[in-house]
Formats: sequence, C-alpha cells, structure tokens
Amino acid sequence: MTEMLKAIRSNDVRKVSKKLQKGYDVNKAVNETSHTVQGKKQVSTIPICLAATHGLREIVELLLSYGANIHACNIDWSTPLHMATFHGHMEIIRCLIERRVNLNNSDQQGNTALHLAVVKNNYEAATLYVDSNIDVDIRNNKGETALDIARALQYEHYVNLIEDKKRSEREKAYNKDEKRVQAKRVMSEITKRESLHRRMAEMKTQEVENALNEKESELRDVTDELNDLDESATKLTQQIAQLEARLRDVNQERVTRERMKNNILEDMEELQKRKEHNNNECETSSITRSHSLKDRSEFECPICFELPFAPKKVYQCANGHVYCSECKEKPNMTHCPQCRVPLDQNSAIRNIMYEDMISKNQQRRATTQL
Repeated sequence: MTEMLKAIRSNDVRKVSKKLQKGYDVNKAVNETSHTVQGKKQVSTIPICLAATHGLREIVELLLSYGANIHACNIDWSTPLHMATFHGHMEIIRCLIERRVNLNNSDQQGNTALHLAVVKNNYEAATLYVDSNIDVDIRNNKGETALDIARALQYEHYVNLIEDKKRSEREKAYNKDEKRVQAKRVMSEITKRESLHRRMAEMKTQEVENALNEKESELRDVTDELNDLDESATKLTQQIAQLEARLRDVNQERVTRERMKNNILEDMEELQKRKEHNNNECETSSITRSHSLKDRSEFECPICFELPFAPKKVYQCANGHVYCSECKEKPNMTHCPQCRVPLDQNSAIRNIMYEDMISKNQQRRATTQL
C-alpha cells in the first residue's frame, strides 16, 4: 500500500496535497494486495475511485484540481460516479455532476449509475440523475434498463419517476414536431403568397389581384389559427411544468415521511433498550431501593428514566408530557415521545412546579433515611 493510498484512507488532506505538490501522478493505478475469502489478490487502485468510495469530497475535489480523470475506471470498469452511487455518497455525486461527468458511462456489467441507484434503493440519487437528463433507456449486459430493474424489485416510486421522465421527453418531442409542422405550413403559405405576387406582376390583371386578396385572407386566418395553437401550446407547457413541480414536491414529501418514520423507529428502539436496561437494574437492586422505586417512578424522565435533580431542568410539551433538559438537547428530540407533538427547541416550556416537587421529594427522602 503506497503512502498516497494510506493518506486517502485516513482522510489526511494535508498529506495528499503535499504528495500532489511534489508531482505525484494523480491518474496512476497503484497495485496493492487485497485480502479476500479466496486469499490474497493483487488489485489496481486509482486514487480518485478510492476517495469516491469513502465519500471524501475534499480529497476528490483536490485530485480533480490536479488533473484527475473524472471518468477513470478501476478493475471492474467502475468510475468514481459508480463507486459514490454504490456507497450512497450524495456529496460526491453532486460534485461530479457539477463538473459535467458523463452520466451514461457503464461498468463491467453494463450498469449505469441509475441502475445502481435503483438496486441500492437510493431515491435521492435516482431523482438527481433523472433530472440531469441521464439516458434511462440504456440496457446492461442482461438487457435490463433501470425501469426493468425497478419493476422487478416492485419499487413503484422509481417506476413512476422513470416513466414520468420518458413521458416528458415524448411530450417535448411531440411539441417540437408540432412546431416544425406549423413552421412548414407558414413557409408554404409564404411561398404561395410570393407565387401570387409574381403572377400579379406578370399578368397585371384584376383577376390575379382578386386571387391574391383571397389568398392573403386565407393566410391571415391560418396565422390566427397558428397564434391560437401557440397559446394552447404555451398553456400546456405551463401545466406540464406545474405538474412536474407538484410531482417533485410529492416525492420530497415522501422522502421526508420516510425519514420521519425511521427517526421514530430509532427513538422507539432506543427507549426500549433503556427501559430494558432500567428493568435489569431494578431486578438487581437492594430491598431499600425497591422500596423507594414507587416514589422515584412518579418523577423520573420518561425518556432516560432518570430523576431530573438539579441542576437538571424539567420541560414539557404542549400537552403537558414532561422530559428532562438533557433529553431536550438530543438532536433526535424533535417530537414528544408520548404524543408526537412537534417540539420547538427555541420555545420549550419549563415546568418549575414539577422541579419543586422533585426537590421537595428529594429532601423528604433524605430526611427519612436519616
């Protein structure tokens, strides 16, 4: 393992920068030994692919600034975009897209980054690729598109995302063809008008002038029709844009709901573990402590199951459910764990009466023990 690979794996930006300043070949593939189930194996590692694998955006940008090939492939033809997609590093994906990476590159199995996003169930990455106009019709070595994989996995939100993209492309192509037909129609009318002018110049007769006036009237009617069609097309385009914006909002709301669900599950799991831990402590405690457990449970925090003695403070949600100040500062404490009312950290309600009750109960217990 070279010093450069060590510095990348340890996210040592300063050491990587020094190596590059000394003229290190940023696109050089480094051979190293990989330990697998079958034994030792020699593999070639490219610095930018390694940095993308570990989600090290600062190092990726540093390597690109020194001329790293954004489309470099490792031994299985995986580019930095493939590696970042496989491991779910959105910052790396956005960085590469900002630098105009080719989204349609395929790996050794013929999969694009969109194929991997569907397989890894990374909806945010898939949405970003579709919005960046990736070719959704590319097939891998098995003849599967990303839409085929989504259908096989029964990922309806991916199916809807890709089908909406294809529908939008068909509508754009249709509108473009319609405008081309309209332009040909206008040019045809203009050509007819010019022909009538030539005939009028040659014949100099009233009959030709009357015919020309009739054609001009027809042209005005056609022009009015074209203007009406243009207005209808503009309205349809605006409606399509509104529907696309609404779809993006719905998708974002779905992602937000999924995150909220995961947070709630994590909170419930943490509370269950703490409850089991406290139950185990209660079983192994002495007879004296079990005698005072009834008084303790009346005042303990329902989240950490600890008595909020000073200097701890007691807060409550809008429905009156209490919790201690330490639990209040936890990042995942966004909703009341009992009634799920949203908690605003900047306007939390302090329960001073509850604090006085705990203080008096502590003094009473101290007096009793004496």
